[in-house]
Amino acid sequence: MAAQFVTKNQPMYVDKNSTLTRPSNTTVYSDGDAILDTIGIATQKFAGIAKSSGRGVNIINLVALTNDTGLAGKTINVVFYKSSPASPIADNAAFSYSSADGLINKGVIPLTFGTGVSANVAQVGVESSGTVINLELCPTATDVFYQVWLPVGYTPSANSTYIIFQVSAIQN
Repeated sequence: MAAQFVTKNQPMYVDKNSTLTRPSNTTVYSDGDAILDTIGIATQKFAGIAKSSGRGVNIINLVALTNDTGLAGKTINVVFYKSSPASPIADNAAFSYSSADGLINKGVIPLTFGTGVSANVAQVGVESSGTVINLELCPTATDVFYQVWLPVGYTPSANSTYIIFQVSAIQN
């Protein structure tokens, strides 16, 4: 009798993108400020990254691309949540971790943008200097939410800029 393989619940690799478009202004961001999308959603999301509600996700790679030259050499912190935060932080406001969101906060990944030729790319993960992300979370739905904040402020280079996040994950 031939062996049968069940693949229904096997882990799968997925790649998801999410774009954060900054508001149309060049207002300076101070140390510790959040960066928010123009559509007014304080937390962005990687839609449909989990197989189903309550199924685990292991984030193994994260890349950010931007057209904002003001971010060259700057670090951004990407905070991950298993559901949409109850107390999201507004654009250009001081970011803080709230007790209301403490149970859904699952970790932070810092990304530093390059300078010179690679000024528009920040990357962490299996392709980046041997660094490996191992951020495991179990979202309450199929989406994983995130918010971005700056440990050191910066001045945007244009009225409206974007940061595209590309994440690779294993669905469990």
